[in-house]
Amino acid sequence: MHESRFSTVYLVWVAALIAALALGGCVAPQGDDDDVADDDDDTPDPDPTAPLAELSDGECPDMSESGISTFSSAGLDRKVAVFFPDDPQPGMPVIFNFHGLTNAGSNPVEGSQTQTQAEANANDIVVIMPEARVTSIPLMGEVLIWGILDDAEPDLTLFDDLRTCASNELDIDLKKVSTWGHSGGALWSTALLMERSTSLAAVVEFSGGAEFSIPGMGGPYLTYSTPERQVPALLTSGGPEDAWPQGFAVVNFETTTDTLEAGLVEDGHLVARCSHQLGHYSIPSDLRTFSTRWDLEHHFSEESPFSEEDLPSGCELFND
Repeated sequence: MHESRFSTVYLVWVAALIAALALGGCVAPQGDDDDVADDDDDTPDPDPTAPLAELSDGECPDMSESGISTFSSAGLDRKVAVFFPDDPQPGMPVIFNFHGLTNAGSNPVEGSQTQTQAEANANDIVVIMPEARVTSIPLMGEVLIWGILDDAEPDLTLFDDLRTCASNELDIDLKKVSTWGHSGGALWSTALLMERSTSLAAVVEFSGGAEFSIPGMGGPYLTYSTPERQVPALLTSGGPEDAWPQGFAVVNFETTTDTLEAGLVEDGHLVARCSHQLGHYSIPSDLRTFSTRWDLEHHFSEESPFSEEDLPSGCELFND
């Protein structure tokens, strides 16, 4: 009897041990589920932006605080203003603001500093405003102009360098990088749209477009080519008087904007086309405000939030 009782106890003990081990084994799959969840976080992005470019000269402008500095890009000393709120947060959107053609030494970046800093503060964003290169143009002398007439590579490299620096130094949202430009700066936005579409969430142009010629210099410059990726574009022109220079029209921005619009719509891009009829140098306040919304509310991998009803007066939405 004692031996039988011992055997029974032993068997009960073994059964309990097996049950405990089995129960413990049930915990392991929960850990596996957590591992699967972690793996899900590492799923490749189905719509990635362009990879960050290696710095052309191995340095960045000073981004420790808002302000203007110089740095070397593609072997050239370049001036750039970087504006952001006093308390910058990770994942901020970025607007690249490109000034128009102006005389060398006119300091367009310094002239816009107060307004641009206020825009960065009001919208909790980073605004990057570089200065164009000095170029000599017949009958005009030395001017600040982007690479829309000759070699665009130094300015494309400048954009790539600044995008990399902003990502590394300020931890921006690479899926919310956009452009804003007027006149020559808007034409440069067209160049970026055609050459850097995989880096852009949206484009805003006031008096820009594509394909123009200059008597005595040649053309057409900035010939339209299909961007690699579709980018929502806000294209604004100022009617029959939207021309440069005033009094002797060489570039008709109503025509160049028509050309860019036609190319983008044919290629399936979302285009908001606005005409304010105020000429080349006036931008209505409602359009200026809306242009910031256009840049900030578009996201690289998401559908546009805008419909025809959202547009200001004088604008139409095209999406072929």
